Amino acid sequence: MNLPMIPHDKANHFIYGLVITAIILFLYNMVSAISVCVLLAVSKEIYDIKRSGFNWMDLLFTLLGGITAILISFLKV
Repeated sequence: MNLPMIPHDKANHFIYGLVITAIILFLYNMVSAISVCVLLAVSKEIYDIKRSGFNWMDLLFTLLGGITAILISFLKV
């Protein structure tokens, strides 16, 4: 069985979303972590409009990384 390959750029967005959300979640609370993740993801895509255009998939992968960090935080025992 061949697993689908995630493009390098999308994997980077996922990891950045995961790490940033995890750090903010550790320091503050869940609302702050989600807010910072969304703010940074949207800001990055707005910044990229002049260079490469707004990329919805980059935004999605960044937010998926943030959601993953939130879900992992529920697993701590």
